[in-house]
Amino acid sequence: MAPKPTLEQSNIVDAFTPGDKNLVVEAGAGCGKTTLLKMAARAVPNRKGMYIAYNKALRNDQPVLTPDGWKVIGDMCVGDLVIGLDGKAHSVTKVHPRGVRPMFEVVFSDGTIVVADEEHLWLTQTITYDARPVSPVKWRIRTTQQIADTVHQKHRVPHLQAAAELNHRHDLPISSYLLGALLGDGSFCHHAVLFSCAEDDLVELVRAELPEGHAINAQQDGGRGRSWLISGGRKGSQGSNKVMAALRDLGLHGHRSGTKFVPPMYLYASAEQRLALLQGLMDTDGCASGVQSFFRTTSKQLADDVVFLAQSLGGVATVGQHENGSYLVNVRLGRVFKVI
Repeated sequence: MAPKPTLEQSNIVDAFTPGDKNLVVEAGAGCGKTTLLKMAARAVPNRKGMYIAYNKALRNDQPVLTPDGWKVIGDMCVGDLVIGLDGKAHSVTKVHPRGVRPMFEVVFSDGTIVVADEEHLWLTQTITYDARPVSPVKWRIRTTQQIADTVHQKHRVPHLQAAAELNHRHDLPISSYLLGALLGDGSFCHHAVLFSCAEDDLVELVRAELPEGHAINAQQDGGRGRSWLISGGRKGSQGSNKVMAALRDLGLHGHRSGTKFVPPMYLYASAEQRLALLQGLMDTDGCASGVQSFFRTTSKQLADDVVFLAQSLGGVATVGQHENGSYLVNVRLGRVFKVI
């Protein structure tokens, strides 16, 4: 037997029945939204429609990407901006505290872990393995519990459909490509900026990105390879080296390969600047194997930063640690994550 509608529910159904205008109902958690939808459907049995209810509960410390970087969901307020699936910034319209609830750890194939309750809604796609060729099933909204019950079906969730529109910074102290190249094959621990490279075409790419009046010249290196000195000023004096000054201001000066990182203003720069940074990194410490691309580093932070750059551009990146202690980042564009 259907439950007896409350006065509020009756008024809403009466307003919905004519179907001559849009109806917006603001409702909180646990107030009978699903029951109300069923009542509305029974009131107009000949009218077709789609009913979608968004009930979401993530643990308060879970990160959310905003145009200014990551922010924990527990600190989000109405009016805050978050990055949506389309890569654009969208306003938070309502915040619904859910109290204390049982939680699941949802583990993705890239190593990401999201903590959500059993009712949290996900857009997922599964793969049908009993057909040849293997074919994907259409995208559907599923709860965490439904995914847990069918995790063997290899659920996939969509990644960003376009590069995230983060807060653009057009006044970067040095070009994004140059910084990426120096993070890959540069040395700036002492009083000089050195670049190690045996490829003339790559040296020319770096030369083209130097500030006006700066030069890059080959150094004697005892036959160990080719080392290049980046100098500034009319006579090449280090005192007027804008590249060195930028590295100091960015907090990178003195860092060796195991502690390098991408400064925040570059991580959250425009999509074009982030892409140029990733290109500089890949041109120096990247490699390709078939259709896959990899970036190798001894810095865990730099590996994580490369993952973020790729993902913020609509790609997928996973990081693993080699037995020698280095980190290998697999960078791919235009893929989806899989729940494991």
